Amino acid sequence: LPSVIVNRRLAALMWPGVDAVGRAFTMRDNAGTREVRVVGVAPDLTYEEFGEETPQSHLNVYVPYIRAGWRSQALLISAAGNIEPASLASPVRPAIRAVDPGFAIYDVMTMDARRTFNHWSDQFIGRTFTTFAIAAVLLACVGAYGIAAYGVQQQRHEIALRMAIGAGRGRIMRQFLTAGTTLAIAGIGVGLPFALIAAGLLQSTLFRVSVWQPGPWIVLPIALVAAIIAASYLPARRASLIDPIAVLKDG
Repeated sequence: LPSVIVNRRLAALMWPGVDAVGRAFTMRDNAGTREVRVVGVAPDLTYEEFGEETPQSHLNVYVPYIRAGWRSQALLISAAGNIEPASLASPVRPAIRAVDPGFAIYDVMTMDARRTFNHWSDQFIGRTFTTFAIAAVLLACVGAYGIAAYGVQQQRHEIALRMAIGAGRGRIMRQFLTAGTTLAIAGIGVGLPFALIAAGLLQSTLFRVSVWQPGPWIVLPIALVAAIIAASYLPARRASLIDPIAVLKDG
C-alpha cells in the first residue's frame, strides 16, 4: 500500500488510544480514492491563513511528493546564531541545483517577509481601524474642549458672581471637570451599544481573537473618559483664574 504520514490530531481521531503506525485507511484526493498505510505520525501544524481555518483543516495527511507532483515544494532553512537569514540564499541555490539542475527556485524570502506578504491586507485593515480610532478619540477630546471653553465663556459673569460671594477657585474648577466627566460618561453610554454591535460584525474577521475579552471593554472606556477629562482641564483652569472684579466691571 502507498505510505502516508498523518498528524497527531487525525491519528487520535481515527485510532484513539492506539498506535496509528501500520494502520490502513481509505483516502480521496485529486488522484482518486485509494487505500494507504500510515508509516509515521507528525506534529500538528497550522497551514491556513486568517479566516480560512476549519475543523477539517486540522486533519493533515502527508503523501510522497512523487505521488502528488502537481504540488509546489517549500524548503525552510533555519538560521543559527547571528547569521542573517537572507544571506543563506546564495549558498543554498547551488546546493539545490547540485541535487536537481532543473529545479525551479523562486520566491526566496525570509519568514518575516513571507508573513508580511501574506497578511498585508489584514495589517492594512488593522492600521486603518487604529487610525480611525485615534482620530475618533482626538475628535472627542477637541469636542469636549470646545464645549467646556464655550461654557466658560458663556458663564463668565456667573462664575465671577460665585467667586465674589465666596466660591473658591478649586470649586469652580471641579464644576467644569465634573461637566466634562458627565459628558464623557454620557457619550460612552450612547456609543457602547453601537460598539457591541460593531464588535459582533467584526468577530468573523479576527483570527483566534475574541472581541468579547473584558480587558478592552474596561480599559478603553476608562482611557476615553480620562482623555476627555484632560481635554476639559484647560477650560476648567481658565475658569478658576477669572478675576471677578474685572469681569463685573466690564458688565
